[in-house]
Amino acid sequence: MDITVKTPKRWRRRLLGALAAVLALLLALVIAVFALWHNEIFSLASMKLIRERDDGHLDGAVYLMDVKGGFYLDEFKAQGGASSDAELISFITGNITKGLIPMRISESEIACSSFTAETPEGDRLFARNYDFSKTNTCIVRTHANEGRHASISTVDLQFLGLDVEKNVEGLANRITCLAVPYIPLDGINDAGVACGIYMTYQGGDSVPTDQRTDRPDITSTTLLRLILDYAGSVEEAVELAGLLADEKAVIIAFGSLSYLGNLIKTVEKVSAKKGGNHVGRDSHGKQRKN
Repeated sequence: MDITVKTPKRWRRRLLGALAAVLALLLALVIAVFALWHNEIFSLASMKLIRERDDGHLDGAVYLMDVKGGFYLDEFKAQGGASSDAELISFITGNITKGLIPMRISESEIACSSFTAETPEGDRLFARNYDFSKTNTCIVRTHANEGRHASISTVDLQFLGLDVEKNVEGLANRITCLAVPYIPLDGINDAGVACGIYMTYQGGDSVPTDQRTDRPDITSTTLLRLILDYAGSVEEAVELAGLLADEKAVIIAFGSLSYLGNLIKTVEKVSAKKGGNHVGRDSHGKQRKN
């Protein structure tokens, strides 16, 4: 005797209703994630390897990231910057990853050189090398926003704590790379302003520079980022640096691709206007060699 068991219609309706609710919840979650992180998602999708590592030649890998959106730089500027890497990382994790993924910034040995030159065609070149034993590098492209310039900059991924002996692998490491706009070591913007961070010889033991002033708190890499985004000329770059950093407390080099020699004249003019003292002193009061 055949026995046929029929599922009551109400149970099928309940199962379909539950399935529809789960799908709606998943859709809402996807929409929320995209609304919160659409710029970050597109930035991560753009990151690609453009040169393989060569461990035999002590060359790390080179990546390219096309950063979408404003990466919260206006908010960073509005809050008065950050006085330390810890404060910078707190800002980045709070805004970019919403505190879900921890990040860190570490230091690496910097010993670099750069130069500018004019080609026979009249173009101006800006060149920079990294004198590291090995490092993974990311070329970072940002786009113009309202009141801000587009730029190309380079980042040493050691600063994000990524292993120089490995390529950037795994979602967590790639998400960490979303911090790259805040740690450029050099760059050029669409107005032709170029700037860079370099190691300066202070003589003897290295002493931290006292940056505790009444001016906004800023780190060296974020100062470069602000110059790349907001300065349309050498004069504007010098003025911006003067507003954010004490000329007696920091040393920064930047120039214009149109004519680097204007830098010296502009610095002298701005310093004279401010009555600035060119003699820097370290935190313990010892005169620094400039």
